[in-house]
Amino acid sequence: MNWLADNWLELFGVVSTIIYLVLSIRQSIWLWPLGALSSALYVAIYFVHKFYADMGLQVYYLIISIYGFYIWASHKTKTGETIRICSPDKKQWIVLTICTLAIFGFLYWLLANFTDSPIPAGDAFTTALAITATWMLTRKMIEQWLIFIVADSASAIMYAGKEMQLTAFLYIIYTAMAIIGYLKWRKEYKNQLSECLK
Repeated sequence: MNWLADNWLELFGVVSTIIYLVLSIRQSIWLWPLGALSSALYVAIYFVHKFYADMGLQVYYLIISIYGFYIWASHKTKTGETIRICSPDKKQWIVLTICTLAIFGFLYWLLANFTDSPIPAGDAFTTALAITATWMLTRKMIEQWLIFIVADSASAIMYAGKEMQLTAFLYIIYTAMAIIGYLKWRKEYKNQLSECLK
């Protein structure tokens, strides 16, 4: 009972985030409001454990959740369908890669020089990938799942090393669900090849 009292916030964050992932795999627009809720919870959790880049990432998630909801809601077709699953073209990949590297470099510099982050490179790496992948989700780019597989598995290792077992377990679940999401989206994508929104 003491464990539950000490970890209720983290447990609630885990449950809401798993539901968020299920909604994401199912392409439900309601993933965005739930994502905002779980992000608010994790701002507090990461602050306590000194994962500052991840805490900042949750603030980004709050903002991107509003944006994602707007994009999905405002691009409905006559049949009520939201934007279709797509794959970035070469130009989009170049921009995404440059942005990810720039975010990583900035976050690493910030964490290494101005915080007491215990793993500045790892924290910056997973955060940069997650920022890019979440933006890709707002456009339903299928490869966002592959980026999340890398980011989530690396995060699981980091959190386990910091004795945040529940959150590490969550990221193992994230990794498995990202694999499921990719396979499910890929099946649909092959049936309706579409260009991504610019």
